[in-house]
Amino acid sequence: MKQPKLLALPGYLVALLLIGIPLVEIALPMLPTRFGEVQWRFGAAGLFSRAMMTPFLGLFIVFAIALLLDQRAVLRTISVGGVLLAVLLLGAFAIFALDALQVRVQIKPEARRAFDTGAIFALMKFALGSVTAVVFASSARRALARQRSKQQDTAPTLTSRGSLKVGPATAPDTLGGPN
Repeated sequence: MKQPKLLALPGYLVALLLIGIPLVEIALPMLPTRFGEVQWRFGAAGLFSRAMMTPFLGLFIVFAIALLLDQRAVLRTISVGGVLLAVLLLGAFAIFALDALQVRVQIKPEARRAFDTGAIFALMKFALGSVTAVVFASSARRALARQRSKQQDTAPTLTSRGSLKVGPATAPDTLGGPN
């Protein structure tokens, strides 16, 4: 198991780059923030939806490494973070949809079809991103449950005779039943 551990540091660094760089590249041009302006919010959300897939690839790498190396803390973080990310993306979906309706009124009639297509595509990315975040969260949760179950199966137990038994537990022997 030593060889897979060598993947951890470079894998996490690549994941950090895949997650962090696109987010920074999008955040910097949006400064200063103007949350009160519908056009700014609409443009910012559209840019974010465009760069969202690369950070998900980074999250997948983090998940794969944590799963391979049985890193419970990282899996727990992915489980909780996935739920939070899903809620955040659903909120972005709702705000973007409302902002798109407000901005659409200002679009020339001949450009509305292109606008609608772009807005719908961005909304689909938010929705699919939210579903993907939930899948990450539930997969991490299942991995944690399997690890817990595996640990309980191989945990040392006391038999009815008072001797220590290591290996798969069997209900009658470990609960003090007749041998």
